[in-house]
Amino acid sequence: MDKAKAILARPLHATSNQIAAGLAAHPLEMPPAVSDAAAATSAAAKQVAGKIIQFAEENHALAAGVAVTAAVVIAPGLIIVPVLNVFGFGAGGVVAGSVAAGAHAQIGSVTAGSLFAVLQSAGAGGVVAQVIAVPVAAGMGAVVAGTTAAYERVKSRL
Repeated sequence: MDKAKAILARPLHATSNQIAAGLAAHPLEMPPAVSDAAAATSAAAKQVAGKIIQFAEENHALAAGVAVTAAVVIAPGLIIVPVLNVFGFGAGGVVAGSVAAGAHAQIGSVTAGSLFAVLQSAGAGGVVAQVIAVPVAAGMGAVVAGTTAAYERVKSRL
């Protein structure tokens, strides 16, 4: 648990330290109302970060699932494209000897707009990678939710 907390807390602390260093180096003249609002926002952000860390400590599997799902939505190229590349949907086309090549041999001529064509476009890093990110993330979210519910149910019976 401490390792997970450290991993989650590191970027939050680094960002907080960078902001503090920047403000110390370049003090701002702010009206009291703005200063009060900034202090309240900072305190609220620290409180939210603390709750996120606490949630992650108490719900490891769910927190990991949420993080991966968010990563797919925020940066689909970091998740979807490498996974498609593993199956042989590469930047230069279908990779010889791959799962995609076997599927292509079975399909024969690929029709534009077909699932195979969409996967190939996404594997090449095309715009489709961003388009399919939402349904992929939704599917991943459903899997994470189902797995977490099953885990909690089994855990409650132990």
